[in-house]
Amino acid sequence: MDILIKAKIRYKIFFRVNKKIRKQRVYEYRHLHKAMERFNALVTENRKNVILPRLYMTTAEKVYRSQSVITLASILPEEMGGGVEIIKSVDWLQEEEFFVYVDNERMTVEEILTKVFTKFKGVFTKVWKYKNKIVLDDSENLACIQTKNLSEAIRLYDKLKELIAKYKIYNFLFLGEVQGKKFKSELIVRLCEYTGLKRFQFSRSKSRH
Repeated sequence: MDILIKAKIRYKIFFRVNKKIRKQRVYEYRHLHKAMERFNALVTENRKNVILPRLYMTTAEKVYRSQSVITLASILPEEMGGGVEIIKSVDWLQEEEFFVYVDNERMTVEEILTKVFTKFKGVFTKVWKYKNKIVLDDSENLACIQTKNLSEAIRLYDKLKELIAKYKIYNFLFLGEVQGKKFKSELIVRLCEYTGLKRFQFSRSKSRH
């Protein structure tokens, strides 16, 4: 291959979210080894920083699986026929966020620990899983976190339990699913008072929040 033609090859790193390229985040290099170094560094940093990867995206109409990838590709010059050749492509992790009632904002796992769990600091608090929701209850105060579906509730519950144990915080007792018809009914009444929602809204197992 002519060395001058080969010198025209450019190497790009770009991100695709649900098959759409995010044009604001594109890195371009003249040399493959530099592009590969940057690609590997980005992937390593991403794996290190994301606590609970996002699995689902939402619109007003539906909930669907999230697909985010980081790709390294060569951009060929006209003399080589043009086009794009994929060199390497792997999943790009994005931090999941969950809707927290009353605060009415979406929070990452880290934010839930620092903004929600700290409200119960030093107080014996039960942590329940109810349908697609996580409930914190110290018998007087409540907190309620909503996830997109049942599997997401399990995933969040397990991660919170793991991190609370890791950080050696001993006033939280993880009790799994809410049990008992009478207790469940009483808890729903309290949740309705706490959130301002109607009872039927707590019978749902899915949400686009």
